[in-house]
Amino acid sequence: MSRASLFALLSTVPLFIANSAVADRVHLADGSLIEGTLVEAAGGRLRFETTFAGMIEIDLEALAGLESDHIVIVSLTSGDRLVGRLAFDKQQGQGLSSASLGRLSIRFDDVAALWLEGAQSPEELALQEIEEAQARQIAELEEQHSQEVAQLERALVTPEKAWSGRTQLGLSGARGNTDRVALNGKASTRRETDFDRLDLSLAGALLGKTGKKRKMR
Repeated sequence: MSRASLFALLSTVPLFIANSAVADRVHLADGSLIEGTLVEAAGGRLRFETTFAGMIEIDLEALAGLESDHIVIVSLTSGDRLVGRLAFDKQQGQGLSSASLGRLSIRFDDVAALWLEGAQSPEELALQEIEEAQARQIAELEEQHSQEVAQLERALVTPEKAWSGRTQLGLSGARGNTDRVALNGKASTRRETDFDRLDLSLAGALLGKTGKKRKMR
């Protein structure tokens, strides 16, 4: 969300709600203040739930600081994790109040991700989405495989009308010095299913001669 569009959005709502019992606060670099519930920050963007605009996303570069009444987990680019409440004031800058370490100064440039205590981290959510996508893909492949197997099984069962064929016979003869008789035959058959087609054919001829050869004078 750009600063201009965010400012236009904020101009239609109160910038501070004094009656909020528990609220996280976003301090923008332009001096604006947003109250709501911090959801997470990852990839350089903050997701923040508000009562007036629902879920909004803000670039971390547009922030001056964050305050949280909720306990958050901060994952640093160094690999370390901090647990506490986010604290901000103009003199000390951005910090994190830890029960064991006190107030620690942090920079948004050093923050890889942050989320509410008890919630899944952005990395875990991303991994969960990947696993769910893989599970859907496996289910689709299994369904496709089942359909192909069922189709193959249907094809292997020969239907009653899978076979067809025809037979041809022909008889011819000639008279002369030698009588000739020829018998021609041809038979063909076809087996056709949804899966394949088989063609077989057989042809033959039988030639016979009768009578005596006459001599010419």
